[in-house]
Amino acid sequence: MANSAQIQIDFPEATGRSGITLTLGETFAARVRKTAHGLVLEFAGHRLPARAETYVADGDRLLLQVADIRRNLTLRIVGHLGRRPALQTALRQALSRQATAARLSSVSLPADTSTPLQQWIDELPTLDSLQQPGALSRSVHHSGLFCEHRLVHTPEQLADDFKARLLRWQQTLENPPQAPRDHQHPQLHAAIGALLQRILALQTHAALHGQGRDWSIDLPLRTAPSSRALGALRLRIRRSGGTNTATTTTTAGTASTTPSYPDAAAEPTAYTLDLFLQLPGTGSLYCALYLCDGAIDCTWWCDQQASATAVTRLLPQLAERLRAAGLTPRQLHCHCGWPAHDATAPESSIPPGLPGMIEERA
Repeated sequence: MANSAQIQIDFPEATGRSGITLTLGETFAARVRKTAHGLVLEFAGHRLPARAETYVADGDRLLLQVADIRRNLTLRIVGHLGRRPALQTALRQALSRQATAARLSSVSLPADTSTPLQQWIDELPTLDSLQQPGALSRSVHHSGLFCEHRLVHTPEQLADDFKARLLRWQQTLENPPQAPRDHQHPQLHAAIGALLQRILALQTHAALHGQGRDWSIDLPLRTAPSSRALGALRLRIRRSGGTNTATTTTTAGTASTTPSYPDAAAEPTAYTLDLFLQLPGTGSLYCALYLCDGAIDCTWWCDQQASATAVTRLLPQLAERLRAAGLTPRQLHCHCGWPAHDATAPESSIPPGLPGMIEERA
């Protein structure tokens, strides 16, 4: 001991390693290494054996604080530095198992309307409900991205959280109270499990890239209040100071909905939005939208000619709705086909043999 506030760690002379002096309250950065002999912290040229009471991954860069030196050296994790390999590991696993809401919309649903499945379907948003003021912001808030945060802080509001409802429905499938009919639909079970992995991938992606700058949601929706036919809504929102980007998915006739960001404390001045929608009978629709200082450019792509013709006819109406919302429409176009790059796509390219590194596009 150098003094009551310091601890001196010495290694056997044969190792040739210099001692380490740490002070109570001191903070320092270290990298986690998992070896055959246990956990090792690397910092300032030192290698310190350690034991973790929380999950860490090989390669994690941690900001540590000396919390206690009385009996044992105790280090507290103050924060993570850089991209967190633990999150990257979770993202890798989720990406390989995920499927979008479009897969769920393609699964044949049980015909019995008295099952818990029908109640779950009735709670899904409809195209009409998404056109209401603030609906887009609420969809982000209830999309499942914040499920665990709400569980801790506002558990009474979990009833309208999509991930929580999906987990409850999955539990019902696995442990039906009386009617085992839903167990006859393995494709439905697989689609629900894959959609839960999709939500986990989106949550992990947001944590890696910093919440408040990159948001994505992926939801099934009903085409009409009385319909059991499902569509798919994919929404991504990205922002950055001055040249912000955002991505959102909405209906072909409602692209005029003003973008709404879940945390509008510092509303950005520029957005780039990417929109994806899949509906029965209309095929897939994609929209790239740029909004800056009240001016808006919007280009639609449809994979069916009939849908492209219908959207083209609606463009003048879209322009009027944009003006009514206080925006200035500039370039509004629609094409039959598909863009070269779909920014809402869930595919990911993971470079092999690079632990702790990942290229993801959740």
